[in-house]
Amino acid sequence: MNPSTSKPHQPAPFDVWAVLDFWLRRWRWLAFWTIALALAGAFIARSVWGRSYSASAQLIHYEPSAVEDTYRPRALATPSLILMLQSPGFLGEVGATLVPPLSAKGLSRRLQINLDRNNDVATVYTVGATAEDTVALAQRFSDAAIAYTQAMQTKEANEAGDSVTRQLRQVESEIAAARVAVPPESVAAVAALTATAPEAAVVPSDLPQRLQAARDQLDDLLVRYTDSYPLVREQRARVAALEELQRRVTAQAASAPALRPGASPAAAVAPAFYGRITPEEVAMGERFRSLENNRAVLVGRQRAIQPFRDNAPGYFRILQPAAANPIVEHRHRLELVMCAFLGAFFGLVGSAGQILLSCDISRRHYLRTEGGWGYVHLLDAVAPALTARIGRETVRRLLVDNPAQFLAMAA
Repeated sequence: MNPSTSKPHQPAPFDVWAVLDFWLRRWRWLAFWTIALALAGAFIARSVWGRSYSASAQLIHYEPSAVEDTYRPRALATPSLILMLQSPGFLGEVGATLVPPLSAKGLSRRLQINLDRNNDVATVYTVGATAEDTVALAQRFSDAAIAYTQAMQTKEANEAGDSVTRQLRQVESEIAAARVAVPPESVAAVAALTATAPEAAVVPSDLPQRLQAARDQLDDLLVRYTDSYPLVREQRARVAALEELQRRVTAQAASAPALRPGASPAAAVAPAFYGRITPEEVAMGERFRSLENNRAVLVGRQRAIQPFRDNAPGYFRILQPAAANPIVEHRHRLELVMCAFLGAFFGLVGSAGQILLSCDISRRHYLRTEGGWGYVHLLDAVAPALTARIGRETVRRLLVDNPAQFLAMAA
């Protein structure tokens, strides 16, 4: 009896190099399928992504300047305006004007808006297949954003203007009815009581405070920005307009006739009237004066609204057009490499369908009865180790499916 048979059999340790040897014997198939599927992955990535370009344009939030405070467009925060520009309705309108047209969803894929909250600057990023189309899309969206906010202000001004016009008609009809109700003998007395200085009626009483507030705001902007910054230029224009209005008011006050001590401003233009004034005439005069003041306020408001009806400035200005910014070219090298690597991996794994596993029992001492590994080494040691690393299904393909396919072809 062979003494080796009396010892319990211990499975031989797993030999990684032996497994690699099986793979290396079919290196040609492995290389073929790996390279073939790597090229296929790169081709698919190239057809999906391809070469693209990106461009950008910058918009700055613009606050319309108004010398008179009788009307000012509704104040909207920059984040609220950005949300409006990202709405499907607006994107659909802009996409419909492009050639070829794009849906709101398609335009949103090619467009991104980033807001810098420190200076209210919105950067519009666009992507496209060509540099020209990308720049044109960024510029077209910027122009559409300005036109959209201009339309908002025009609509708001039209609604406010129509409301003021209705109120003005009502006041004028009341003035006309009050004139008809004045008795002929009281016309002179009522005219003397209602006479006012026209220029004095329209001078804003808070003009010095508004001018000082505008100057303080300009100083605050100069601390943060340079003289060439758009907000600084706009604020300078606003201060200059208020200073010009103050100069006109000062000149009008200097050229007005001097008043007697204790006399009212109306006395400078009131016609001479001598006689007794009744309480009814005083009441009618007060009524006329109130209606005329209301009419002056509505006329001033109508005058302030009209520029926004004729040419609304909008809430945005182009700080830097798309043509002035550099165009970035994207070759998508990372996507190409990843798809090629993925294809190579599938090629390497797929080539396992051509691999067979076996034991090399070419010598007598390889038998288990002689102390060797024996035929069961493949199932006892190699198969469990492979299952832990490449999965049960792959091991079954190597040990069952592939040999069955090979034997079927041989038969």
